[in-house]
Amino acid sequence: MTDRDKHIASATGDPAVEQLDRRRRHIRTAIGKWFGGRDTRVRGRWLLGDLLQEISVTQLKVLNITGRLIEPQLATWLEKTVFFTSYPDHRIWCNQLGALAGNGAASPVAAVAAGVLAADSRAYGSLAQYLTVKVLEELYRRYCAGESFAELVAGFPVRNGVPSISGFARPVKIADERLEPMRQFTRELGLADGPYLSFTESLAEHLRLHHQADMNAAAYACAVLMDQGFNATEVYRIRTMDVASGVLACYGDLYGSTAQAFLPQRCTDVHYDGVSPRALPPR
Repeated sequence: MTDRDKHIASATGDPAVEQLDRRRRHIRTAIGKWFGGRDTRVRGRWLLGDLLQEISVTQLKVLNITGRLIEPQLATWLEKTVFFTSYPDHRIWCNQLGALAGNGAASPVAAVAAGVLAADSRAYGSLAQYLTVKVLEELYRRYCAGESFAELVAGFPVRNGVPSISGFARPVKIADERLEPMRQFTRELGLADGPYLSFTESLAEHLRLHHQADMNAAAYACAVLMDQGFNATEVYRIRTMDVASGVLACYGDLYGSTAQAFLPQRCTDVHYDGVSPRALPPR
């Protein structure tokens, strides 16, 4: 800080100004740093000298996001669960944006950015998992305080005959085909059931018996990650790019195809059912 800057800060007498001045022209962080020509420091470890030979891409991603170096089994589990969140199916709305981007010859980066934003939804994607973790945290806290499952469920609105609980609004008659494979490889990888997963399974059983509802694969996956010590914010960040594979699949499928050929519509396909036309009052 120059003498002039010190004079300005002391003249204002504002601690916030002084704090900002101390950060001027300086980036202060303990996360990492690139040392050009040598190596890169990542959370206290050398990227090339240490981590390159020791860990997977998923382990590196979680280390960057959370500062935690997870075990290989958990990294494999995270990689496998992406299989269930990124299908090459044009009907999924984030993939539709990827297909539209491909059909319009946009860049793959634009396609992924649009697709990831579309999946940042309360109903699907990483935001839905964030909300599911928050719901499970609160319900588990109340359950441990003595509330019954009936009391826990009673506070949620009912939509289409099913309690609207994030991660648990799937009707029983439409089973989530991902649950059993997820349970199987979770066991095979040795990720033992913890209190959150046990609670989640019990809550799902109550919903099946009394409300014809069940959990989906996202609720199961969130409970596993909670038992592994991750909070809602960390789950949100770790899961942000999960849909990218399906988006890029649909992008590539439509790239180079006839312009405006993906889901074209005639004007007559749009049906207006709002207020009837009204005559304007005379002037």
